[in-house]
Amino acid sequence: MLDKYAPMGYQMAFHCNGDVGFDVVLDAYENALNKHNPIGTDHRWRVEHLGAARADQFQRAERLGVTVSLAPFQFIYWGDLLDGTMFKPEYGSQWQRAGDGMKMKTPTTFHNDGSVSPPDTLRNIQHMVTRTTDSGKVHGANQAVTLDQALRASTINGAYQLKREKEIGSLEVGKYADFVELSADITAVKPNEIVEKVKVKGTWLGGKKIDTAKFLEQISAIDPTEHQGLSNSAFKNVHDH
Repeated sequence: MLDKYAPMGYQMAFHCNGDVGFDVVLDAYENALNKHNPIGTDHRWRVEHLGAARADQFQRAERLGVTVSLAPFQFIYWGDLLDGTMFKPEYGSQWQRAGDGMKMKTPTTFHNDGSVSPPDTLRNIQHMVTRTTDSGKVHGANQAVTLDQALRASTINGAYQLKREKEIGSLEVGKYADFVELSADITAVKPNEIVEKVKVKGTWLGGKKIDTAKFLEQISAIDPTEHQGLSNSAFKNVHDH
């Protein structure tokens, strides 16, 4: 895949969990970056999810100019099981190494997987700052980040990864007016109370406020019957291959 698309100038991105899987992706990236000459350029290839990644792998990614996007929801919802039940603490407690990610010179981001868990950015921020799971337990306190780092990982850093930092990601003259209105100053609220005390009161896209009720009405009106065969078809294709 890399041999086919890298010479065409595509920005590459892989989803990956597990340290062995991350090694495979970085090996493939390093080979393709050197073979097709993007090495040393502003290519911004990235790897996403990265449960069970190692600190040295982040360092290697940085040397290759590769950015990482972490999945806080994996830690938030399943961290209590990951640490000590599913994996040894050396892996489980360090699941989603946000602290190590923020040490990289290349911007690190947070993302959600809406089909797996609620796309709740404020929850990501709270739990990556406090390093607590949804139960309130702390795992891997050394991987906690500052509020500023968490906000950047949810805004401008994401714009950078998409090569759109000149258009979106922060409020500046000349950029699209994409922003949310919050019920409270997130910097004045205790980190462990962000989800409770900070609510999204409105969303603007390109300077226009989104009519949330109308949006939800449009979603509810979608006829699902035309998609009924997709899950069976996808399963059959995967099974056949």
